Amino acid sequence: MSTPGDADDRTDVPETARAYVPRPTRGAFAWLGILLAIAVVQLARGQWGDAAVFAVAGSLVVAESTGLLVMLERLVRPRTLAVAAGAVAAGVVLMLAPRHSVAAGAAMIGVGVAAAIAAWAPARSEQRRPRAWPSATRRLAWSWAAVWLIACLWEVAQVTLGGSTPGGRAAHPALSDIVNPLLDVPLGKGAFVVVWLALGVFLIRRGTTGRAPSRREPDL
Repeated sequence: MSTPGDADDRTDVPETARAYVPRPTRGAFAWLGILLAIAVVQLARGQWGDAAVFAVAGSLVVAESTGLLVMLERLVRPRTLAVAAGAVAAGVVLMLAPRHSVAAGAAMIGVGVAAAIAAWAPARSEQRRPRAWPSATRRLAWSWAAVWLIACLWEVAQVTLGGSTPGGRAAHPALSDIVNPLLDVPLGKGAFVVVWLALGVFLIRRGTTGRAPSRREPDL
């Protein structure tokens, strides 16, 4: 004979139906360290706005990895076609608007918000559980991490030397100083925008299609 508490004490609940409680991962700590390091560098450069952007991004990483942004997991994620259409619209604005203008800044913010919504993790369930990367993907990730780490260290060194040596930024240009002449040319600016947005769409598409679809509950 069953009692009212039997239904709550069942142990035959499928594993996929149990809620997944997130815990901060090494990846989250790595991203947090990267974002905070960039924010500190921007503070050293006196770029308060840029430092605030990276500080906010770091705060979002902490909030998401500790489960404080559960409400955002209910957002309806756009399909790939919608993401691509949004990228095209943003690309047109970025190509036509002058650099560092209000329109270009608004387009950049829009791209960031749209990318965050499109790439946000699904509801907390079995599909949220971290998955081990294949060995080839891990090797590729470590290779890219090494490349970007070297680039970041070089950038920090150039910024530091550019602000403390007699030659200044002319003798120690940052990456933005090197790229600026290319972006001042319409063709170069257009090529950069296309490559940047295409890479973003690819990363969003790659990051969302690998997730396991949620299972429907059986009809009773």
